[in-house]
Amino acid sequence: MLRLSRRPPRRAGTAEGRGGFALVMVLFLVVLLAVVVAGLSLKASGAYRLARSRDVSWRLYYASRAALEEQKAALWRELISNKGAGQLYAAPKDSSSTIDGVEVKIAYEDEAGKFPINDFASPDATRRKDLTLALARLLDDLKIPGSTSLATAARDFIDTDGDGPKESGAKNGPLFDASELLALQGLEPDMLYKVPYGSELPSLAACVTTWHNGKINLNGAPGPVIKAFSPRLTDAEVKAIIAARAERPFTAADDFQKRSGVSNEAAAELLKAGQFTSDTFSVKLEARDGAFARRMQAVVWLESSAAHTLYVRDGWQL
Repeated sequence: MLRLSRRPPRRAGTAEGRGGFALVMVLFLVVLLAVVVAGLSLKASGAYRLARSRDVSWRLYYASRAALEEQKAALWRELISNKGAGQLYAAPKDSSSTIDGVEVKIAYEDEAGKFPINDFASPDATRRKDLTLALARLLDDLKIPGSTSLATAARDFIDTDGDGPKESGAKNGPLFDASELLALQGLEPDMLYKVPYGSELPSLAACVTTWHNGKINLNGAPGPVIKAFSPRLTDAEVKAIIAARAERPFTAADDFQKRSGVSNEAAAELLKAGQFTSDTFSVKLEARDGAFARRMQAVVWLESSAAHTLYVRDGWQL
């Protein structure tokens, strides 16, 4: 009769038991090594991407600065050329420039065409009063509530006389940036920066400037700014002014009266507050390389001898 023998249980410490333990340790070490290698690879990859993003970012930065200098030189040449007759009537149209293989998109804003908020620091009381009324009309046209109160607050915040109903916390001096208007009680960020969905109106921030004083450039002013300086103007007349200057910039008072189509009274009010040339522009630049972009904004002031960069704001994002 065939008998089956039972195999004795494996005991710890035997050669077979030690072999199983060694196999488990080898597998553990292999897994640990794989995790370490993957971590090092991920770290190296992250370091490479960071180094590349920095390299591309600086490349875009210098391309933007070079494009800015190109535009300053072009503006100055236009200013002093016979073609421009020593004047610039309006901001140049949007364009682009290629610097070391990087395309930089360029857009302009006419700072002289905006509401000169720092003129509230003028010593002329009549000027401050006129500006207060004009700012209230501008706020009304932009559908911002509390227009009269906010206009008074802006005047008292900036003027230097220290006398007014809203002097509490006033700066009593010129602003550096329109964002400082947020110190006005009752003015919310949305009122300053937001454009209502579907609206053709600009934001308040796009209508005011801290870089230009004096008369507004009627060739570059947004519709609400034009209307703010002449309460007689209708919406149709404002559109007629914008259409006429788009066809050809106004060059003088008689040219404006002839081609604008507005009444003599409205024309007189605008000519008192406005002019037809500009010497201060915001230049907005965007340099892009694939998923990387760098944006820059500068304010350029022109005089007969040179073009000056008054301010540069730089930022970049992926």
